[in-house]
Amino acid sequence: MARKYSYEFKKYLVTVLENGIMSASELSRHCKIHKGVICNIYNRYKHSGESSLHHIFTRNEYSRAFKLNVLTYKASNNLSYEQTALHFNIPSASVIYDWHKFCCNYNGDNMSYKSPNNKHLHFVYEKKHLLL
Repeated sequence: MARKYSYEFKKYLVTVLENGIMSASELSRHCKIHKGVICNIYNRYKHSGESSLHHIFTRNEYSRAFKLNVLTYKASNNLSYEQTALHFNIPSASVIYDWHKFCCNYNGDNMSYKSPNNKHLHFVYEKKHLLL
């Protein structure tokens, strides 16, 4: 389960990094949180400013069309997962990675699932409640 950090704590992290008091690694050890969390908070701050420190992400459901749009944008602009997440205001780059991984398991127009033993299982998205 993801932790939610207060505005004040996020501001503290950004201030320490901006002023060069500690590196992200040192801050990670000091605060006992993963370095990736600190870098995500800092990158969002650099991209969106102070307003990003106030925002608390909630669990979102994205349409299949939106997911395909995000993946297409990422590929056509040769962006990293993190850059794409920042551009579309998606809380975590791993969400986009999961979408990409899921799409790679499908081939052809019928979107048949490519199982690990290479047998194809055909199904209808709506019946299985899969959005992408």
